Amino acid sequence: KIQGDFAGKGVDLGTVDRELRSVRDEETKAKKDFALSMNFYGRLVKQGASTDDRRGMLERIIQKYKDSGVDVSAAEQEMGQLK
Repeated sequence: KIQGDFAGKGVDLGTVDRELRSVRDEETKAKKDFALSMNFYGRLVKQGASTDDRRGMLERIIQKYKDSGVDVSAAEQEMGQLK
């Protein structure tokens, strides 16, 4: 939005561009980390993790990634199936 509002008006958008790139990089990393966490969760399930252990791990995953721009609906759906 800021870029569109000020593009071509002689305003230096370098800082905005760097911040946007940084945010995108962090979001990409969070998505990869979330996928790794869910894969680890899947391995625990296959190894016979208890419902309490599964619930605890999902709660931690959801809490960690919910405000990072990552779609945590897969973890939330799994949690819903455990209740």
